[in-house]
Amino acid sequence: MLLDLKPLFWTSVKVTLQYTVLTAGIELPISLGFAMMLNRATGWTARLARSVIMAPLCISPVIAALMWKIMLGPNQGLFNYALHLVGLPKVDWFGDPRVAMWSLMIVDCWLFIPFTTLILWGGLQ
Repeated sequence: MLLDLKPLFWTSVKVTLQYTVLTAGIELPISLGFAMMLNRATGWTARLARSVIMAPLCISPVIAALMWKIMLGPNQGLFNYALHLVGLPKVDWFGDPRVAMWSLMIVDCWLFIPFTTLILWGGLQ
């Protein structure tokens, strides 16, 4: 029985490594750019930039997940509605294996870039 699970295990390891490397490779440079921008900003632009960049930190991860689930819904989702308006076909954001990982990475980046920015900005101070 253990030998039957071996291919599934290695597939899971491969997908986990891809997800980790890609999200870290996207989040770190963007977060560093935001942190450097926050470090240089002064006056009202600094306050505005901090508010905009840190806004996702104020949202619970559960609420953020539900929000993205609704926006990426296969039938009534906001993104599919926008695609429909420009004449493109609907996308099953979480059901299509070719698109699902990218959808999850977008959600992960949106949720955790502010946190990484905050950590890097603290380091720049």
